[in-house]
Amino acid sequence: MMLIEEKAAERGSKLIALATRRAGDFYKAIGYDESAIYFKKALS
Repeated sequence: MMLIEEKAAERGSKLIALATRRAGDFYKAIGYDESAIYFKKALS
């Protein structure tokens, strides 16, 4: 993940946003903050 962050910064990115609940503990452990909850609904 550090390599991805470094490459993103080199390209001028100011933010990385990830939509995941399954890996939330992992991202919190490496310094990411929870900032949103997403909702979805399958239409059948």
